[in-house]
Amino acid sequence: MNGLYYDGVSGISGDMHLGAMIGLGVPEAELRACLATLGLTDAFELSIEPARRGGLAGTLATVRCTDTVPTPVVHGLGAVNELLEAAALDSGVRRRAQNIFEHLANAEAAVHGIDVDRVHFHEVGAVDALVDVVAAAFALEWLAPDQVFCAPIELGSGRVRCSHGVLPVPAPATALLLAGCPTTRGGVSGEATTPTGAAILRHAVTNWGSPPGVWQSQAIAYGCGQKHFEAPNLLRVTVLESVATSKATAGELPDFGYVQRSDVLLSTTIDDMSAEALGRLQAILWTIPVLDLSMHSVLMKKQRPGHRVEVLVEEQHTARALACLFEHSSTLGVQGRQVERWTLARQPDQVSTRHGTVRVKRAWLPDGRQRYKAEHDDIELLLRSAADPFATEQEINADLNRWFEQLPKRSAAIVPADVDVPTPPRKGAKNGSRNGARSGPAKETPEHE
Repeated sequence: MNGLYYDGVSGISGDMHLGAMIGLGVPEAELRACLATLGLTDAFELSIEPARRGGLAGTLATVRCTDTVPTPVVHGLGAVNELLEAAALDSGVRRRAQNIFEHLANAEAAVHGIDVDRVHFHEVGAVDALVDVVAAAFALEWLAPDQVFCAPIELGSGRVRCSHGVLPVPAPATALLLAGCPTTRGGVSGEATTPTGAAILRHAVTNWGSPPGVWQSQAIAYGCGQKHFEAPNLLRVTVLESVATSKATAGELPDFGYVQRSDVLLSTTIDDMSAEALGRLQAILWTIPVLDLSMHSVLMKKQRPGHRVEVLVEEQHTARALACLFEHSSTLGVQGRQVERWTLARQPDQVSTRHGTVRVKRAWLPDGRQRYKAEHDDIELLLRSAADPFATEQEINADLNRWFEQLPKRSAAIVPADVDVPTPPRKGAKNGSRNGARSGPAKETPEHE
């Protein structure tokens, strides 16, 4: 299993991210070929060169819009998607780029209180941002990390000038994109994290915080920022490999059993929030991240209809979940308790179908059988551009099933010694029988023969 770890002590922007990706080995020639499919090669120049920030070596990526060629302005999400659909991009790259722009559009819509279709990206719609986003999508697809971790991101301080005037740092879209995520402020003077950088993280990061367990660093790269801060303006990205690497890479299956852990279950009942407000609370809670989240209709005192909100989190995220519940709901109190949880051992994977890449989770039952679950969002994104969504979904599912059938199967059951798993009856056995024996009263055996 491999992963990426973002460490943005000086924030993140699109060009810093691009510089770090090149430093990790993303092939520059293939990246430039990908960008050429956008049809904007006369509108920008991309330079990639070694640079230093605070005495540390890194890679500086700079996108310059040309003066002689009018810059194509792509304002809305629809126009951006049309440009991406027309480009000869790999389906996985296109899916990632569209998702990053969707995050940006949703944030801008929420900030201005308008529908997503009415969003005008302004700076984000410019050529340099298109290059940054598509380059990020290409790099992430090329690296194909199983998990992406991110340390607290520095947002900066002071004020920033944008198309809406002078605004406090972080910019409103940046603040909303990273709502509920661990961030720091005041580490540098100025805007450290841009909306484009925040949207890239929103798309890529699967776990906020340090990687759990033991990992080995396979590669480390620094992306240089354009600004010069009092601290080195660098984004550090590390390629990680789990020390408990799956034996499947050597043709063997790992030994899996039940995974037991202790987590925290938080709950509260609410009877004075609208459905829209509850939906917003749910969306914010998912960013913590939480392990599970559910809302149930309940009848409260004085026969008032309400909702019971239950949030399952890892212990280290309890404080953030509590803060979110008190900040974004009307509750005056939250209950909490430790709960034991048993899960199947699992492993993330990616499957290439005829319509694009789909992320899946593989899980192992204690008796050695496997199952998988495809990421619905990935399939949904592929269906949006399909001429026949129903037939496309069937073909994607067929490709997934074909991939699953070709996986190596375990020959022997692996069950933890302290777990009592009853032996299932053989086929044809009735209730109360074992090993296919006929049910009913046992035949009497004489005491003496």
